Amino acid sequence: MRKLLSALVLLVAVSSVYAEKGEFSYIPKVKVGASKADLDYGGYSATDTEPTIGLGMDILYGFTDNFEAGVGVSLERNYIAKDFGDFIGESEDTRFGQLFLTGRYNFRNSSEFTPFIQAKAGLARGGESFSKSYQTRDSYYSGSVDMDATAVYGISTGIEYKSVNVELGYEVIKVDLDMEGSHNGQKESMSMEEDIKTIYLAVGYRF
Repeated sequence: MRKLLSALVLLVAVSSVYAEKGEFSYIPKVKVGASKADLDYGGYSATDTEPTIGLGMDILYGFTDNFEAGVGVSLERNYIAKDFGDFIGESEDTRFGQLFLTGRYNFRNSSEFTPFIQAKAGLARGGESFSKSYQTRDSYYSGSVDMDATAVYGISTGIEYKSVNVELGYEVIKVDLDMEGSHNGQKESMSMEEDIKTIYLAVGYRF
């Protein structure tokens, strides 16, 4: 058993992959974070912060020993608050897919710890449709909301150690909202954009 463990440790050590010029790397990652919908509608603001979890992968090519660029994919589950103010307080389990271009700069040094910065921009897809109604003393509303993601961009920073990547990032998913309904007996429709802002921590491994 001791020999087997020693062999496994040696295998992990010699199989550590680093970014190198002229080579492809694959970095699958898991991320967790918190999302907030940036929306102001008729004086009501969405203020709830909801959890986010996701899986993703970056496929990078080393153009130099420091700079890499490529494409990335991600699938996230965002528990976005379905609120346009305090009168709606539920959360919706919403999935967003991402396909983006990404660039990364590695600050190489004499140690085994390599800090990096990374940016991304691309397409986002997914969303949700739901119906809501609310009533106050002087007002009544009933209608439907269609939410469709269109784009994503973000920036992150982190450290790589023996192929393990730890990353702290910030991203924005652009979402189109289409609302139709009845307010106090009068038909209403409106279209607007919403930003879903997420701060996340991701852990990945370079192959």
